[in-house]
Amino acid sequence: MSSTASDYTRIVAALDQVEASARDQRWDGERPWRRATHVWVDYGVVLIDMHDLSAKVAKKAIQAVTSVAREVGLEAHAVVFVTGRGRHSAGGPVLRELTVRRLQAMAEDEDRWMVQVSGAGRVTLITDPDRAPPSVTRPARSGLFIMLLVVGLGIWVCLGMPGVG
Repeated sequence: MSSTASDYTRIVAALDQVEASARDQRWDGERPWRRATHVWVDYGVVLIDMHDLSAKVAKKAIQAVTSVAREVGLEAHAVVFVTGRGRHSAGGPVLRELTVRRLQAMAEDEDRWMVQVSGAGRVTLITDPDRAPPSVTRPARSGLFIMLLVVGLGIWVCLGMPGVG
């Protein structure tokens, strides 16, 4: 079993009670949260989509995943929580702020843990920065490189076109 598959299996099992709690949410009939649809692997890291969870149930999800990280460890040394931008939350990104706050509080008690807010609506718990995949330890650098490349090509095309300027 690969490390990602092992992490995935343990995390999915730990989220069993979260799924049970999510079934009791009033919007479950329209927007159900299920492990089969809200937990997956991307670039060697398990992602947990927090959309469709109440703040109360999201806290249970964070606790379940961090318990796995503390008790048996994560072989990929990272896990990503997809919280969204908070466009549908009154008063801002509730799940994102809750997730960041809880993970940072837990990271203070662990030697190597760190929390990284990356992109719009993603919060990554990194349990060992030296061993975690580059896809989670350096996402901003690759995004910045692509942005600079596109801007540079745009300027080059504008300056190089006859009759422009």
